[in-house]
Amino acid sequence: MTTASPLAAPSRPPTSAPPLVLVGASTRAAAWSAVRAGRRPLCADLFADTDLLEVAEAIAVTDYPHGL
Repeated sequence: MTTASPLAAPSRPPTSAPPLVLVGASTRAAAWSAVRAGRRPLCADLFADTDLLEVAEAIAVTDYPHGL
């Protein structure tokens, strides 16, 4: 039996999944948790790095927190 590693990025959810807006300095952990809960994260954080973009729509906020 094969199980996914808890450290492996979850698969991007379908666009039909309910959206969840996440805002913070780093939203990756919350986004991964949201995907595992069946939600579609929409994120704004300092990084919008590759591992976040694998599972969520994200924008980088360069003037955090004032740029929100």
